[in-house]
Amino acid sequence: MAKATHDGTCQKCGSLQKLPGGILAKHGYTTKWGFFSGTCNGSHELPFELSKGLIERFIEQANTEVTRLQELERELRQPVADNGTGIATAWLHELRAFGGGHTARKWVEVQIRTVEHHGENHVHYSPQYLDYKGQWHRYDLYGQSVTNAAQVATILNGKRASAVLATIVEMGEYVKWQRGRIEGWKPGKLKPVGGRK
Repeated sequence: MAKATHDGTCQKCGSLQKLPGGILAKHGYTTKWGFFSGTCNGSHELPFELSKGLIERFIEQANTEVTRLQELERELRQPVADNGTGIATAWLHELRAFGGGHTARKWVEVQIRTVEHHGENHVHYSPQYLDYKGQWHRYDLYGQSVTNAAQVATILNGKRASAVLATIVEMGEYVKWQRGRIEGWKPGKLKPVGGRK
């Protein structure tokens, strides 16, 4: 592989990368756009200084994803019906353990139930969820009153819907940013390696 003498800007994520052989080195996404993960598919392509040829495709992909996420958000906002089993399925931002002692939160579908507790003069219900190890855990709704699993599932799905909405907003900002980049685009100068600012 030819040694990079210049840096260029990624058409997809906007990060500055080395240009071995005149194309962008393999890289991950910048943290600026939180809805991306993994290897940027602007890798191994021409830099923005030399081409804007991929940006319309990236805008189209983002708009398609926004449409899908808008439908998902609508579905998540629907109340969950009580199916009479005492168990409901909902989305939970669950803390998961990975190798090397690392933990991270991930949206996963879990089973929900409520456990009835009898006091002297009252009954209250404690929500629980079934984790990926098959163990039930208490879930704190911080003062929200529920009587069945469907109500808990509706609340949890609403939290996922809010996270989806935040992603939709981010993607809208991304599309706006990309449209601004290609408006009046002209070829630009590459930066010598080490000249990053």
